[in-house]
Amino acid sequence: MIDLEDLEAFDKEGIMNKLKFYQKLLKFLFNKYSSTGFSRKTKSSFDKRKDYAESINLPELWKFIKDHRLNNLIRLSEVKRIMYLLTTAKEQNWGILNQLNFIGFNYFMI
Repeated sequence: MIDLEDLEAFDKEGIMNKLKFYQKLLKFLFNKYSSTGFSRKTKSSFDKRKDYAESINLPELWKFIKDHRLNNLIRLSEVKRIMYLLTTAKEQNWGILNQLNFIGFNYFMI
């Protein structure tokens, strides 16, 4: 996992420019897979539905990886580990333990 704070300013700027360039694509992919219903999330109130639509969990992320045939490059255990590292990152609000928000998804794609 790449920690952008440890990189030089030039490298960090280059990564941020690429993220900005692919922002619409990443947002489309996130929205497509975050609310696929391919999970056991409960949907009882409007607040929970909003949280549900604004996060992606492990089964949805794995479905994204399998749909784009990336599962021969990364194993499920590695995805779990990266997701755990992102959600427990130092003082960042990228999601709760088993769910990533859009910012966390961007860092997962890096």
